[in-house]
Amino acid sequence: MVPRWRSLMLFGLLALLSLPAVYPYLLRDVPRTNDLAAHAYRAFELEQLLTAGVLFPRWAPHLTHGYGYPVYNYFPYLSHYLVALIHMITSVEFLWAYRFAFIAIIVSTAWGTFLLARDLFDSESAGLMAATGFVYSPYLLMTSHVRGGIPESLALSTLPFVLWTWMRAGRSESRFIPWGGLAYATLIVSHNGTALQVLPVLLAFALWSGRSNIWRAAGNTTVILFIALSLSSFYWLPALTELRFAQFDKGVAASGIVYHDNFISLNGLVTYPPLPVDSDLLNPPTSRPVVPVVSLILACLALVVGTRSNRNFRIDLLFYGALSLGCLFLALPQSSFIWDAFPLLQLTLWPWRFLGPASLLIALLASSLSVSHLTCRTYQVMQSLFRIQLQARHTGLRRFGSSVASLLVFPLLVSNGLPWLYPSHEKLVSPRRVADVARSELPPWIIGTTLTAEYLPKWVSEVPDTSQQLAKLLSDPDPDRLDRVQLAAGTSVQHSVNDLLRDEYLIQSPSDNTLTFHQFFFPGWQVRLDGNPWRVRVTQPYGLISVDVPAGEHTLSLRFGSTLVRTLAGVVSVATLVVLIYCLLRATSKSPDFSTPTVISAGPSLTPLFGLSIVVAVMFHVSGYIDNPVRRNGLVRENQPVGMQHALGIDFGSELWLHGYSLSENSIPANGRVEVDLYWQAQRPIDVAYGFNVRLSDAHGKTWNTSEFVQPASWRIQPSTDLWPPGSYILDNYVVKPLVGTPPGEYELDIIAFRRDTLQELESSTIGVLEITTPNRSSYIDASPLAYLGNG
Repeated sequence: MVPRWRSLMLFGLLALLSLPAVYPYLLRDVPRTNDLAAHAYRAFELEQLLTAGVLFPRWAPHLTHGYGYPVYNYFPYLSHYLVALIHMITSVEFLWAYRFAFIAIIVSTAWGTFLLARDLFDSESAGLMAATGFVYSPYLLMTSHVRGGIPESLALSTLPFVLWTWMRAGRSESRFIPWGGLAYATLIVSHNGTALQVLPVLLAFALWSGRSNIWRAAGNTTVILFIALSLSSFYWLPALTELRFAQFDKGVAASGIVYHDNFISLNGLVTYPPLPVDSDLLNPPTSRPVVPVVSLILACLALVVGTRSNRNFRIDLLFYGALSLGCLFLALPQSSFIWDAFPLLQLTLWPWRFLGPASLLIALLASSLSVSHLTCRTYQVMQSLFRIQLQARHTGLRRFGSSVASLLVFPLLVSNGLPWLYPSHEKLVSPRRVADVARSELPPWIIGTTLTAEYLPKWVSEVPDTSQQLAKLLSDPDPDRLDRVQLAAGTSVQHSVNDLLRDEYLIQSPSDNTLTFHQFFFPGWQVRLDGNPWRVRVTQPYGLISVDVPAGEHTLSLRFGSTLVRTLAGVVSVATLVVLIYCLLRATSKSPDFSTPTVISAGPSLTPLFGLSIVVAVMFHVSGYIDNPVRRNGLVRENQPVGMQHALGIDFGSELWLHGYSLSENSIPANGRVEVDLYWQAQRPIDVAYGFNVRLSDAHGKTWNTSEFVQPASWRIQPSTDLWPPGSYILDNYVVKPLVGTPPGEYELDIIAFRRDTLQELESSTIGVLEITTPNRSSYIDASPLAYLGNG
């Protein structure tokens, strides 16, 4: 039995190993990601509900400028819970609580992967190698540093623990059954899409691990799955059964996020983003998910070398390889027939998410080299060079050779994620008040921290003007939502109780009244009049709560409660939790041990030198040596942006500077398209939000491209111009699509800058010429430059 102190030392080493990966969250500014701000605001809203005593919310009362939004009824919020709890316990600035949550997630990813690989191959060195390979896998780092997807990052950190517990339970270790159920339930409430996608992988992994007694393994796995589904039923059961109450299909369709548009080509799996990383660029193009190439090469080497191993080990490696290929296949367009056949799978939207489990499996395969084969190869080389026989008396020399080999491998594994270790950063302000959340929304474009409004209640066919409610939220975290303008003459209404999800009114009216609240209706909202249930009417087209109140004196209460499905699901979850706690308490003496009973003696002793290598790597990072791939020029007009094809240097109203542009093609067919990249920079701090657009025009000023605002797949959300620091630049991407029937010839490519608030044009300029090559019947639209401003 390995001493517990050694296991603790290894966990400390793994935390040190993760330091370069979490480094972007330790700097002054947070990484500029697609979703960090949205998840931070959701976590802040969750904290307001927790403070009010709502432990498992469904409704976010402050979102959509106080009209409410059922985001917690559908989107899993365990990661937001983690951020909120860290903030409530530590009282640090809210964004630092968010950073600490991300750091904990990445470190726990290393720990879980270490436990899985160590027990899978009975080797500590395999655990260290697998943890390095997975923590620095491109998909994991892209999810955290580029996409800012803290829910999926938490799910990916939970995945190794799930595989570990399911594997041990599959091997007939019954004490791991409750832990396996708890681990998978955690995965479900972390990120439902990932939980659904990895389920076949988990089942195959568990059954394969227990193939010597397949029926017992199947029984244990079934019990685990039952525990996990029961424990998490409070979340997934209402989310599925009540999906019809939200505009999910409409929101997804409007955004164009459909599964058949999110496959990755075979070539795209290994296409890394370019180096050097340009830190002057505020919004680098979103890189597509790729596989860890170094780990993939080592995994292939493991499969080749493994053919010379014993039969069971060889078959195991082939199985893990097949499982990895299966995950990669489901990310490719060739697997569309599988996606077409499973509507539930289609709800996960992103086939490339399968690169998450694929990266873990590839890291496991690569780590198998450290079990014996890489070590044996090292011994053979040393024997041939020094002409010695490495017997037991040469143990120190043998360990030294294996450590040297490891020092070559580990830096290569870290290099898997090098392009993602240097994300651009932005100055976000931590939310401190509900007003900060309110300011972050911009209905109808940004609703409930989402761009697609997929959780908007189905009764809302038109989003109302929220400006008045916004004004109230800026000064009052829970304003009165009653529309008093429509009250009948002589009516007196006193707001006697004002809680986040409950309001009570004392009403005196000489005539019948209809009370309308600036609150979207959603199942769970209940009205009582004088203590009796009362009918709720839903207004059109805004989907607001409305109540008919008869003349006289009445007490009317409005509260957000439960539904039958939510109540039943909650009862099942609570009952399962009680039974689970009882089982875990009874099995305390048999609880999982973080130490492993055996460690292959041929495995290298990596701890001292591996720890030294990490320390050296951190020292190099801090000293700036590793920062050589990062361009830090402090961009000015003389230092041109990286990758720009055509330099211009155009002054737009003494506010903006257009460095130049790049084109994907210089000529296009009439029905084709061309991508245009514009390189903008603020000449000074700007307090105006400007928008931009492109126009294809002929010599007579007629416009020949569609008014549709289209952006390429690599488009990255850019900050508003009033947030642009003068020392950095923006990459603004567009797709120019000529009208059907555009005649051949040369067309000017015009750039328009305008104020977003008034649509007033700042300036326009012709930057180049595009040639249309395919002849066709002509048709055109006659439009002024301002006709396209609204599309920006």
